[in-house]
Amino acid sequence: MEHSVCNIDEEFVNNITEPYLWRSRILRKHSAQKRKVEIFMWIDKLALTLLIIGGLNWGLVGIFSFDLVAWIFGGQGAVISRIVYILVALSAAWCISLLFRDESSPEHA
Repeated sequence: MEHSVCNIDEEFVNNITEPYLWRSRILRKHSAQKRKVEIFMWIDKLALTLLIIGGLNWGLVGIFSFDLVAWIFGGQGAVISRIVYILVALSAAWCISLLFRDESSPEHA
């Protein structure tokens, strides 16, 4: 016959610890949502920065017929210039999502 040092009912222990487990789960979920929002905000800022660069470049092309990106990176056909153009286009596609986001939801607070 085994003798336990402490006779504690397992159900009693579960009832006591359950609220703490729920709190831990909620905090973990909130932390993951917060990280997701921070990542999206970082991507939004990067995309907007690239769009500003692209917009200013197009303004220079329209007003002065001067392509600053091509001038900096060695012409429109240069690999780096094409990468910049592609990044600006991807940024524009990303920023379309800004028009349709629900900013009143708690995820974007």
